[in-house]
Amino acid sequence: MRGTVVAAAERLVRIQAGQPWEQPYDPPEGYDWGSTGRILNNLVVLATAHRLTGERRFRDAVLSGLDYVLGSNGLGQSYVVGHGTDHPRRTHARMFGHALDPALPPAPSGSVAGGANSRRYDGFPADPELAGLPPQLRYLDEPTSETTNDILRAVERAARGRRDPPRSRLVRAGRPTSVTPMTDPARPLDLDPDGLAVRREVLGPAHVDAALGRADDVTAEFQEMITRYAWGGIWTRPGLDRRMRSAVTLTALIAHGHFAELELHLRGALRNGLTRAEIVEVLLQSAIYCGVPAANSAFRVAQRVLAEEPAG
Repeated sequence: MRGTVVAAAERLVRIQAGQPWEQPYDPPEGYDWGSTGRILNNLVVLATAHRLTGERRFRDAVLSGLDYVLGSNGLGQSYVVGHGTDHPRRTHARMFGHALDPALPPAPSGSVAGGANSRRYDGFPADPELAGLPPQLRYLDEPTSETTNDILRAVERAARGRRDPPRSRLVRAGRPTSVTPMTDPARPLDLDPDGLAVRREVLGPAHVDAALGRADDVTAEFQEMITRYAWGGIWTRPGLDRRMRSAVTLTALIAHGHFAELELHLRGALRNGLTRAEIVEVLLQSAIYCGVPAANSAFRVAQRVLAEEPAG
């Protein structure tokens, strides 16, 4: 039994080493319903291996995996209610349905949201806001998103005896986006129309609408700023075409190690007309000027993106 556990932990460490956000989870068929729970289960295996062997690397793997669950991931999203900077506030749960019915209690602190889910299930409609996004980004903190924001059942059963609901107060807005955002209803987002148009053309409307739909009193001004200055002020300038801007952006993201953002902009680069061969050349150039380890990670991301996108 000891050998089986340690061998499984070794495999999880290898998986984790290949992930930009160091989560011990990378199913080839995409993220499954309850991906957060699957990651936590894998962390139990790693913790048990540490207990059996005393090897520090297994303990470090557990800590890195917990970082992912608590917000060190492509969305910056904690999946544990009441813990982390941006934690779930509008979970889907049969008992804790406060987001849909104020007569019901909110989910208690410590409840765990199902997390990113890129698969489809008969009888459960997919969220159109998430279509086309990378697997790790397919999550919505909305009570209607049953396949991503469902509270993990085992955690929900344990939480029913708790009496410490989070103290945050949610105010809904009537802003005209495809996802109801969480911010002051008296202050709709002031988005630069030219910047918004370019942002949607490059990154895809599903991603942009989802990002704007998650805006709240903390992130609304940031969304306005990047739409106005990054997309409306820089991406609309005539000095460089979009192909060149994509090449520059890919290089900058590789240099700084922003690999979740790199995945998003690789898809944008394809929309902007960069060919697969040109993207490979950009990555090869980055290996010399940004470093081989950074380029190695970038090539792993590019392999996944280019495999998912039709060759053109």
